Amino acid sequence: MQSKIISLALIPLLILSFTGCAVIEGVTNVTWEAAKLTGSAVKGAVRIAQGKQIVKLRRVGNSFLTDTVLNRKTHATLMVDTGASNVMLSKRIALKLGYKLTSAKRVQAKLANGKVVPGRVIILKELRVGGATATNIPAIVLEQESGGNYDGLLGMSFLSQFVFQIDTVKGELTLQKR
Repeated sequence: MQSKIISLALIPLLILSFTGCAVIEGVTNVTWEAAKLTGSAVKGAVRIAQGKQIVKLRRVGNSFLTDTVLNRKTHATLMVDTGASNVMLSKRIALKLGYKLTSAKRVQAKLANGKVVPGRVIILKELRVGGATATNIPAIVLEQESGGNYDGLLGMSFLSQFVFQIDTVKGELTLQKR
């Protein structure tokens, strides 16, 4: 009986590892690459409409999705992933934003299931989640589509710009300025 319970507990983890829930690795220092791409004098900025923002998340299985606005014009649904070093975007969204991926720096990304896939580094001029905005955010565009019902991952290249907390019971992401 106990082995059945353990097996059932592992199923959601296995599903996540094969549905595109990627931990971006293999990019040893994307922030450094971002500085080289944008010019070292370009720094990111953080803005919050009020002292702290509470953003409602949508639960899908064991994951949470949030609505974002990229570069002030494109809406995207991103999965919140604190295990992802960087924001990750689908190729479709990057092309919709107007990025020329053939000239973007190539990197290798290691997914949660261990597979290594090619990607490209881009810099998002602005990423907004609720009333919280960060600028000059490094992102990885994977050349393969995730196939999930989301446009990418909201990783640590955005989240680390804030003091953040995820309440999994309420399904809320709280963002505060550092």
